[in-house]
Amino acid sequence: MIDKKTGEQKKTKDGKFRFAPIPAHVQVAKAMEENGEILELNDKIKYIVKERIGSSKKIVPISPMEYVRDKIYDSEYYWGNFESVFKEILEVTHPDLVDTYFEDCWNDFYKVKKKKKKKKKKKKRWVCERRYKFI
Repeated sequence: MIDKKTGEQKKTKDGKFRFAPIPAHVQVAKAMEENGEILELNDKIKYIVKERIGSSKKIVPISPMEYVRDKIYDSEYYWGNFESVFKEILEVTHPDLVDTYFEDCWNDFYKVKKKKKKKKKKKKRWVCERRYKFI
């Protein structure tokens, strides 16, 4: 990691250099090269999230070929990405059904968010109505 002010690499409190995490597509590209695959400039590297580890939920990526072989992926990761978009669409198209008919479909994250939303009902509701009014 580079410090913007000094232009030098950042250090931790104990004097060791800090490094940014390696992006998922780069991890998969390195693994593909180790397996003998030839990669060229501007190749698109596809990956699948196998699992998340640690408290920061760092993803462990695998290549599509590994997925075909093992059939293992992180279903919660993909459902979470799908769920947030789907819920936003339903809030615009069917606001009355989001918290009634589809209530059991949402992840615990949205249930907690919904409880917080009830406490600040007037302000949150006004902001949402105003945001969607101009769409």
